[in-house]
This record gives sequence, C-alpha cells and structure tokens, in this order.
Amino acid sequence: MTRIAIIALFCLMQSPSALAVDWSELNKDEKTVLQQFSGNWSGMSETKQEKLRLGASRWIAMDTDKRNAMVKKFEKWQQMKPQQRNELKQQFKRFKQMPNSQQQKLRDAHGKFKQLPKDKQRQLMDKFNKANRKKVDKKAQDKAKRAQSKAQKKRGNR
Repeated sequence: MTRIAIIALFCLMQSPSALAVDWSELNKDEKTVLQQFSGNWSGMSETKQEKLRLGASRWIAMDTDKRNAMVKKFEKWQQMKPQQRNELKQQFKRFKQMPNSQQQKLRDAHGKFKQLPKDKQRQLMDKFNKANRKKVDKKAQDKAKRAQSKAQKKRGNR
C-alpha cells in the first residue's frame, strides 16, 4: 500500500482548494490508498490532505493498465539520480510558466511524436541527443576555458 500512496502523490499536478476532512469522512477506497497517512492525518494541513485525496482519487479512477504504467514511471523516477530528478523538475517548472498556447503546442507536438513508428521516434531522439550533446560539450568547453583564463589571471597577479 505504501507504493500506491506514493504513486498517488506522484500523480498530483493541481493545487487543492477544499477544506480539511476528518479521516472518518474518507470513503473506503480513499482510506485504502492513503492508509499509511492515517496516524497523522489530523495533524496535516488542509492543503496536504487535499493533495493526498486528489492523488488517491486519480489512482482509484485509473484502470489496471494505467496503474501499471504509473508504477513503471514511478520506479523509473526512483532509479534516477537526484541531479536528473532536479533537471526534470526544472523543466516541468519552466513548462508550467509558459503561456497556455505554448504549452498546447508542445503537447500537440508530443502527441504527433508518439504516433510515429518506434524506429522513427528513436531516429529523431538520436538526432536530438546528438545535437544536444554538441551544445553541452560546447558549454563545457567554454566553461573550462573561462576557468583556465581566470586561473592564469590569478597566477599573473601574484
């Protein structure tokens, strides 16, 4: 059940708006999903309670295939290094700060990408990664040059 509760939390994407609810007021399914929080439920903020309930509701509404897919995504998330997680969090934050029209364009492009055959997706990803690696390598080289120049200037001042 712990995994289910954690995954329910992972599903959250909206801010809550309802008032705090006593544990006894939760329905049976919510209690099952949120079981690990029963002991300190009353001590939680209204916001946290509502976020947990929202995640539990989403989890309960998912069919088995969607739940399994979410479990796999969560396991993949857990296997990521903290730096990778932070990068994804930052990307998501930037996405949420974009105008709705720009967000929709990205969603549409992603939808089209997902409809492509797997080999075409792989080909495009390889092309993207290759171009991105060049940018990263260039930035790393520039950073190294600046550090070297700074070190030389320090030595020259001695």
